Amino acid sequence: MDFLRQYGRFAASMAAAAALLAACHDGPFDETPPETPFAPATTTIADLPHPADGSSVYVTGDLVVSGIVTTSDRSFGFYRTLCIESDGAGMEVMAGIDRLHVDYPVGCRVTLLLEGLTVGTYRGVLQAGTRPDAGSFFPTGFLVSPAAVAAHLIRLSETVQLVVPTCRSIRELTAEACGTLVRIDGLIHAPENETDRNWAGIRRFRDASGAFVYSYVRAGADFADAEIPAGRCSLVGILQREEQAGGRYLIKLRDETDCIH
Repeated sequence: MDFLRQYGRFAASMAAAAALLAACHDGPFDETPPETPFAPATTTIADLPHPADGSSVYVTGDLVVSGIVTTSDRSFGFYRTLCIESDGAGMEVMAGIDRLHVDYPVGCRVTLLLEGLTVGTYRGVLQAGTRPDAGSFFPTGFLVSPAAVAAHLIRLSETVQLVVPTCRSIRELTAEACGTLVRIDGLIHAPENETDRNWAGIRRFRDASGAFVYSYVRAGADFADAEIPAGRCSLVGILQREEQAGGRYLIKLRDETDCIH
């Protein structure tokens, strides 16, 4: 009987301790995080305000857009950002976090809630992010945290669709197409000097008519040091435009497969 009484007291104390532990725990073990409420699109990317290159606007209205993800950060051609596109217009989301290709893979549809964000234009591409830091060269800043990204960028479904770039010639490029995924065929690398043999930075290409377009690959990309293939090729990437360089167009490559030869 003494054993049973002692066992009973022990069991009761353990139950009380467990209850106390549960009451004091400040992090959920089995709680489902609240879902971000679905917000239907209220406008289109094309109809958003497009500030002049280098300037920005803080969004106070209920502006929501939807689009398909067209870029991946897997090869670091795009670093902590992703581009979305809808109905021939595109924009870049300045997420500021890694591994975006896991949560927002190419081909998935997303909704972007713009209220409380800053939109600006860089190299002709509309961007959405935070207010830029004082003295910053860029019109927007990075959201930085996963929570901040999740509060504004919502993946609508688990399914992904095939993303096909729009085929254009160099002479068909327009400022309105900046931010969209394009493909230009029949190009030949036309280096401006003998050191322009790898992808890093800005590289010049020429088509059969003698018109020029430029590729852009950030120095931190996995393929930045790879040699540019010789011969005719096609380039795929996000279209950009440099006003300060005479309005020349650039194609920002996502990875090495964006050069088809």
